[in-house]
Amino acid sequence: MPLIERYERSNHPILHSLMEGFIATALVLIDRGGAKLPVPDANDGGWKDVQVSEHSAWPPGGQVRDVERWAALSGQHARAMPY
Repeated sequence: MPLIERYERSNHPILHSLMEGFIATALVLIDRGGAKLPVPDANDGGWKDVQVSEHSAWPPGGQVRDVERWAALSGQHARAMPY
């Protein structure tokens, strides 16, 4: 997800603060919409689709440094967002 990649490239605390809630909410909406989030497939250099949820192993291979943190944060947002 380009937003998460941008978040991780930055060390600016204000940018992080503004992006965290937005990204977590976006992950919940992607999951609830049944969409698949494209992530790079390191094996063939291409892209593949994966499900995103609090319990998924997104992204495969741990390409994002804080996968568990994003999953926990999106889980908190999901519990606060009625269907």
